[in-house]
Parts: sequence; structure tokens; C-alpha cells
Amino acid sequence: MDTHSDNGVLVEFFAPWCGHCKALAPIWEEAVRILNKDRAEVSASADNEEPAPVPVGAMVDCMKHRQLAERNNVTGFPFIKLFINDDVIDFPVHISIDTAQILVDWAKGIAKDPNCESELAGWQLPLMVLLHPDIVR
Repeated sequence: MDTHSDNGVLVEFFAPWCGHCKALAPIWEEAVRILNKDRAEVSASADNEEPAPVPVGAMVDCMKHRQLAERNNVTGFPFIKLFINDDVIDFPVHISIDTAQILVDWAKGIAKDPNCESELAGWQLPLMVLLHPDIVR
């Protein structure tokens, strides 16, 4: 399992007009709620000598912040990235986001790729997120 020395930030780059972004919105909100709860539990627990990282969730409206989107090579919407230490990790395109737990597990570095046995954390794939396996962009 990949572990991180800081918690990092899980960012959704979105466009307000994007239908895929609108479809992701309730899943994203649930993922951020879970991450916030997990982070609070880790902070409150004295038993954890070296707690697992729990990233903070954030959103960037790419229509208002075009330069930020361009600097981060956002090529479509939604585009999810994990910023941790000096690394920027793009969410893998072949993973369908149909539950918040998929995002949470990936962001915490504990997700497994359903197509193989390798861990997703640490992948450097410059790809867009697919919300459903039948969507092709």
C-alpha cells in the first residue's frame, strides 16, 4: 500500500454546465463527507501512532479559474486529481465512479483496480474520469 507523509488534497476540476459533473456531484459530496469524518476520527484517536492519510476534498470551477485548469492539464470534465506532497496523481480513466467509496479508497491509497490486483495509488495516468463504463469521450 502506498502511504503519504501528508494528507493531500483531492480535487475535482469541473464546469458548471457539464452533465457528467452534475451527475458526479452527489457522489463527490458523499466522498468529501466520508473523508471529513475519517479525518476527524483519525485526529481524535490517540491509538494511531502513524495514522493513514485522509485527504481534504476541494472543487475548482474551471470556468472561473481557467488558468488554474490549464496549469493542471485539465482536458475534460470532470477531472479528478490527488495533490499529495510534490506529486499530482490523476484518477484512472478506466475506473467507474459509481459510489463515493471508490473515490475515498483511491484518495486514501487503499483502492484496488478491479481489472487487476495492483493498487491504484501512485498511478500517474493523464486521463479523464469516466462516470459510467458505457460513456466514451
